[in-house]
Amino acid sequence: FGAIEDFVTADSAFRSFADLFDLLGLKVKPSKAQPPADRHVVQGVLFQITDEGVTLHPTAERVEVIRATVTEALVANTLAPAVAEKLAGRLAFLNQAVFGRLGRAALVPIYARAHSPLAERDDPLNGALAAALRSVVSVLDHLRPRTILASPKPAVFAVIYADAFFLEGETRHKVGAVPASARAHPSARASNGWGFVVRVGERVFYDHGVVDADTLAAFASRRAFIYLLEIVAQVMAQVALARFLPPAFVAFIDNEAGRYALAKGYGRDQSVNGVLAAYWALAAMQGWDPYFERVTSKANVSDAVSREDFSRAFDEGWTRLASPASRVYELLAATATDLDFAVGEAASALLSASLPFVFPWPPAPNGAWVRTAGA
Repeated sequence: FGAIEDFVTADSAFRSFADLFDLLGLKVKPSKAQPPADRHVVQGVLFQITDEGVTLHPTAERVEVIRATVTEALVANTLAPAVAEKLAGRLAFLNQAVFGRLGRAALVPIYARAHSPLAERDDPLNGALAAALRSVVSVLDHLRPRTILASPKPAVFAVIYADAFFLEGETRHKVGAVPASARAHPSARASNGWGFVVRVGERVFYDHGVVDADTLAAFASRRAFIYLLEIVAQVMAQVALARFLPPAFVAFIDNEAGRYALAKGYGRDQSVNGVLAAYWALAAMQGWDPYFERVTSKANVSDAVSREDFSRAFDEGWTRLASPASRVYELLAATATDLDFAVGEAASALLSASLPFVFPWPPAPNGAWVRTAGA
């Protein structure tokens, strides 16, 4: 048990809590008791209270224990259910205290291994579990303290809409509503499009593009192809604006499978898992806490942009970005077959590809942006 108490009553509250447990006949470990202080370690997480707020960070010892467990599992290509259960318990508390949504993605396959009635002690890692473990390593590598401000400062608001489609003959399929009968034959996949609309503060940005055939070749299955288009639209928007997106933002997507995969951080297709792992590695590096939400196709303002219809953008004075599409395609294709690259160097490479702008922080009243020669 832990709580925040005013310093005037903290000592008496600490003693009263112990007295109450004694009266109820409940046993607690005296060795676990921590008298009132502005710094406490709880389940491997350091909590520090200052005048500005509360800062949370895992201890070096807890990080090394988790890292050793994950590394051993990856090297041995197996994770025993009992070990998975203990690892999931340690990660669950870190997720709540430090990682936020960043670390949640890795928990699902780890819990699945821990509680699967079919998992034997020496079962090899499946694709989802391996991707999850590598994602844990990436999050640990880029871990930052989490601070909860006592008086939050006004935040820059950002919202992202993204959409995609592909043509099957004369039929245009929105990725958010692809019928099961659609074949998405490889010969027709080059007839596709993606678009995004991003609002940061008072400024609105957009772009449109087509995923080239060489990139699509890395995602051979029908499922992977459909997944990929919607995910590319989201990733492209966030990579393009990576240097000045605020830590928290809402990303709208009208494909439920794509939304679910982005939120979880892994999917059923191994090639797409690499893309997702690279995205979350970038999110960890930038300290992002994105919230992915489903939007109906009718309400998705990026639908027209994905179809190269920029009439609303022109009417409302949106700014078109020159997204680093070719470089992003190259990097995403590499993640499809190299998971080590996806959770390692890919994040830095994606950040390097982002647009070289300097965004006034906080935004200037007139929403001015300054372009620079470098970044």
